[in-house]
Amino acid sequence: MEQKYFKVFSNRDYAHSNELTIKTAFLTLLFNDTLYIMESEAEIERGHADLTLIVRPDRRQYRILDILIEFKFVSLKEAGLDGKTLEAMDRAALKALPAVQSKQGEAEVGLARYREKLHNKFGDLPRLHSFCVVAVGFERLVFSPSEWRQGNRTDDGFYAPIDGKVFEPFIHHEFEYPFAS
Repeated sequence: MEQKYFKVFSNRDYAHSNELTIKTAFLTLLFNDTLYIMESEAEIERGHADLTLIVRPDRRQYRILDILIEFKFVSLKEAGLDGKTLEAMDRAALKALPAVQSKQGEAEVGLARYREKLHNKFGDLPRLHSFCVVAVGFERLVFSPSEWRQGNRTDDGFYAPIDGKVFEPFIHHEFEYPFAS
């Protein structure tokens, strides 16, 4: 995503950039209506989840994860840095930026609320994994799994891993479909 997709955007694109821009980029990569009920801004009990990928009922027998993603956008101005500085920054320093931490906190609050509401709408979702994705301009992405942990085994007896590695292929553009355990 950082090396290929974001490089297409010009400085003029910043005038209208926001989390919708980032969500749309991810949606083009993740779209799969054969496996998922895919919804952008799905209304869930008067809330709106940014992107949900809920496994279709006829695909539940496969080891496919339900996914909930909350997107946030930090402008270069909010970050207080220019694009060249961001590109050179290591991931730990990027995650430590106050603007990034603030957006991650907002995303965590939203994810907790939407997880509960998704369970109310769809019933038990033992393979629900949730992530926040924070874009810092069109230069960098910070992704993280939600702090929430599912303590129960899935219905087919395995524990699905909960870690940030599920998004590594998107960040580094080594794309393979990562949502099967």
